[in-house]
Amino acid sequence: MTLHVGDTAVACRGPLSDIAAAGPVLAALASPAARAAASVHMAAHAGPEVEAAVVLTLLQEAAELAPELAAGPAGVAVDFLRAAWKQRQGEAFGAVGQHAEAVRAAAAAAAGYADVGLPDLAIVSLSGMIRHAAGDLPAAEEAVEAVARLMPFLAVVAGEEATGELLDVLRGALGYLADAPEVNGQVLFAAYQLAKGLWFGAERAGRLPDPDPVAAPAGFDLSWADLGSFDSEEHTCACARAEEMMPGRTLAQIAVNRQRSFDRKLAAAQRQRAAFRVAGSALTRLDHVQEHLGHRSVLVSCYLGGIANSGRITAFTDILTVTGQSIERMGITTPNEAGFVDLQDGLQTLRLHHIALNVAQLRRELCEDPQFRLLTRECERTLADETGIYLGSVADELSSWRAAGYDHLVIWPHGPLHVLPYHLLGMPPLADDWIVSIVPEVRTLGAPPVAVPPGTLVAVGVPDGGVGFGYPAEEAVGRQAADIAALAGGRLLIGRGATKAALRAALAGCRYLHLAAHGTLNAAAPSLGCLYLRPGPGEDDGRLFAYELARFDLRGVDLVTLSACESALSRADIADNLVGIPAAALQAGARTVIGCLWPVAPGPAAVFFTVLYRQIADGIGKLDAYRAAQQETRARYPRYRDWGAFCYLGEWRQPAGG
Repeated sequence: MTLHVGDTAVACRGPLSDIAAAGPVLAALASPAARAAASVHMAAHAGPEVEAAVVLTLLQEAAELAPELAAGPAGVAVDFLRAAWKQRQGEAFGAVGQHAEAVRAAAAAAAGYADVGLPDLAIVSLSGMIRHAAGDLPAAEEAVEAVARLMPFLAVVAGEEATGELLDVLRGALGYLADAPEVNGQVLFAAYQLAKGLWFGAERAGRLPDPDPVAAPAGFDLSWADLGSFDSEEHTCACARAEEMMPGRTLAQIAVNRQRSFDRKLAAAQRQRAAFRVAGSALTRLDHVQEHLGHRSVLVSCYLGGIANSGRITAFTDILTVTGQSIERMGITTPNEAGFVDLQDGLQTLRLHHIALNVAQLRRELCEDPQFRLLTRECERTLADETGIYLGSVADELSSWRAAGYDHLVIWPHGPLHVLPYHLLGMPPLADDWIVSIVPEVRTLGAPPVAVPPGTLVAVGVPDGGVGFGYPAEEAVGRQAADIAALAGGRLLIGRGATKAALRAALAGCRYLHLAAHGTLNAAAPSLGCLYLRPGPGEDDGRLFAYELARFDLRGVDLVTLSACESALSRADIADNLVGIPAAALQAGARTVIGCLWPVAPGPAAVFFTVLYRQIADGIGKLDAYRAAQQETRARYPRYRDWGAFCYLGEWRQPAGG
């Protein structure tokens, strides 16, 4: 209706099939504004048989004749027309097999619809990108570049649904690139960054704690933990999604639904904050990561995707290994396996990559009591037989890498692989010959190590934290914190002094932070995972939640150690953004986190963390101190569930200046 106002040069007689025939009408108009209005009017009446390129040319000419068309309702109408005809252009390209052109047109249509506030149509237009992303090599590369342009914008405008569609575009493109003999390494690396924790990586790279903390609503009940018929391992390994909501027939279901709703709201806030940082900065370059890997480290990137094969998706793990001198791809195809599976129990649906079921089962087996063995027989067989599904031909390269002087594997995981104990894989385990660490994102690896000012150690010990929540008092926890504080000459917060307020106040000038307390991952809503400190003033019950820790300022902290159950566990959403206690510490600015992959007894924890800090006090770097602590703990507590519980997350390079 907007386009008809003030324009009578073109009669409204239904669709125009011959735009060229109306050329004389346009030429007869003396005013550029009139010619522009008539051109747009003709574009609005163009029939389905008119070529999209003709209509788009009309709109472009109109914009050049009358720049004022870009303002107000007329501008919205023109933008809508342009998006609609871009979408039609993409469909026409697809009909003749021009896959790259179809991807470009669909991307332009999606951006156009989002510009005029029509997110549903933007999402519909992405289907064209999905269909053609795996058409050929130019289309796959164009799809990756298009997603890089669209992801920050559409994630804010259209939310999680658009993010999911863009991830499907990447899945198709990476499925094609997995088989392509010649692939631009930087395009591939960019695709990994877009698909694996983009928002988490942007926030961590920014290291800018939000000055306005988001708080749970008053009366928010956090005491329920109803997971339906699924156990915590299945939840931990599944993609966190809004679709996990339960019917809400019982008090427990209502409470858990409220927790999940809060969790998703926090995820949306993170997505919006991080999107602006992503849009304003380039993705990390592969050659920059190579420059900063050093002489001993091999980066192993794992992406859980799928390849279109005869109408179905075959599961595929794309592995990229990177050293300072080389780049090599090592894929693992899993025939007869779908990329994702949905588990249902009548109340909720969990979406998992098929490999997540293997990860969950391995974690259960590792936590079982082996009696007089180091491992149960079942777990021993699993570690020996299933290493190939996680590492593939990487296992064949280990000996040659070690001979070349490499001794450190840096794993960049995906999805459920974030909670896989890589260092225990194989018989004998990788930990025999390798230091294994995890990087949840690579943005910080593409730049030199940041400077960390000199500082002290703060040790927090809460032997009776969580007593009101069903956790027993553990005097050994307090002793562990006191021993570490004495060893490093640091400050000790213990017992009643170990409150959230006291911890926040003690962070000024802190370089090493050790937290010894009870802790748990909230598998249903990982932002509500917590450490149990002592109650503080007012209504503070002592629980330090992950979303609260993420708002602390840890930018001067080089290492956070978490002597607490499940303190190395985070849960990933569909876009692989991590949420949980260790993820929160990294988001808040900490360079490195060392925590526990499952519940661990006080004895092994005391040995591990005491040796770790003794090594650091002697001037040993964090990574080698971790290795020494792991070996000493293994010598004294040789069962895998004891010494194998400790996981190294984040930066391993020495900070700038020391």
